[in-house]
Amino acid sequence: MIGLEAISRAVVSFRAASEPSERRIAFGVDARLDGRGVSDVLANQLDSLAADLLEVAAAIYAADRCVLRPRYLGFERGHHWAREISVSIPVREPDRWAGIKPDLVRLLEWLTDDDWSVTFTTAERPAFSGGQGYLISTLPDDIEPALFSGGLDSSAGLALHAGSRALLPVSVQTNPHMTAVQDKVLDGLRAISGSALPAVRFRVNLNRSLTGVPGVKQESSQRSRGFLFLAAGIAVALTMGKRHLWFFENGVGAINLPYLRSQIGSQATRSAHPRTVHEVARLVGKLADVEFRISTPLLRMTKAEVISSVANEYEQVMAESVSCDTGFAARVSGHPPCGVCTSCLLRLQAVLASGYPAIDRAKEFRKTPGRQTAELAAMLWQASRMERRISEEDPWAGLVEEFPEILYASEFLPAQDLVRLLRAYVREWPQLLSSTGLAVGDWFSEQVRAF
Repeated sequence: MIGLEAISRAVVSFRAASEPSERRIAFGVDARLDGRGVSDVLANQLDSLAADLLEVAAAIYAADRCVLRPRYLGFERGHHWAREISVSIPVREPDRWAGIKPDLVRLLEWLTDDDWSVTFTTAERPAFSGGQGYLISTLPDDIEPALFSGGLDSSAGLALHAGSRALLPVSVQTNPHMTAVQDKVLDGLRAISGSALPAVRFRVNLNRSLTGVPGVKQESSQRSRGFLFLAAGIAVALTMGKRHLWFFENGVGAINLPYLRSQIGSQATRSAHPRTVHEVARLVGKLADVEFRISTPLLRMTKAEVISSVANEYEQVMAESVSCDTGFAARVSGHPPCGVCTSCLLRLQAVLASGYPAIDRAKEFRKTPGRQTAELAAMLWQASRMERRISEEDPWAGLVEEFPEILYASEFLPAQDLVRLLRAYVREWPQLLSSTGLAVGDWFSEQVRAF
């Protein structure tokens, strides 16, 4: 039996157009893809194609983190964003991967806005052993994998299905604090549901010196992280003989329209976008020659609607979750969420507008949002533009004119569903504004104030 941690020794080579020479990432030295967290469930027996998928995604993620973007200035990024990256990845089944290379490149360009060139070489590592008796004997036949980050949406999604469906949470963690948060949520779910709720966890770590630039941290945008997250869940599904994965993300967060007109392309992350989900499922279907589905049951709901749908006994479970761009990695005692990033603000807005407005009352945040919070102003400007367009005679036409990027989402959600989603989202803002001492009328019409 060959464990993932024992064979993830690939040497991935990559080159950025902005750098003079090729660089290498040695897994097991410069980067680590650790599958020991799957041992109790999968007995470390990933299918070889599944292992390739996971390692390809980890290699892409590592290269993405190692190549700094030309400019990264938050809400003032401008157009200097894209990179040119060439990467060579060893795989066990190179012929299969060669056949889907155009699909992979298209997916990566959509996720990151970068120009990618990908080649595959034959891996010298052995294939995985084929038996899965341990897996079959320890998991229910009807269990299906579900992505689990430790965030509010994935925690609520597991709670919503706790009594009706057998789900296997699959997570990717990059630091011990993330593990601790995920464990608290899972322990809470187990205690309430009475289910053993087995879980699968992969760990990915990168050496901080990988950028090759003294004193410079790794690229923080991490736009390929969504591919790694999905690949982990799909790898588990394929190994289990399943053709289905659950992904819990609210609709507003998934379509993630830009807050400012200066944001272009993937500067508004597309990790959970319905097009991303579709492209990944299609890529895996071609790679494995199967029909693979990724279900996103929360896509038509706002975050507040998701929270409100959860049974009240799970309120404390949702409180244990973390929804912050830096909360898992913050080097602050106790790792409190920042409170002012767009993820924290969306959570705050949703919690206050939900049926459980006290969920985060006891949670510590590093900062409190107010009039000087740039992220709050950007989110309010976006929401006020949505409201103005939705109130027009033809709300869909107005939204398309104001947010052309919404057309990417309309390929997968009907226009009327998107209009309803954003109308509900706009109406959820007054509670947050009131809580921060801001006048609702400064941003929204009387119709929203009266809601």
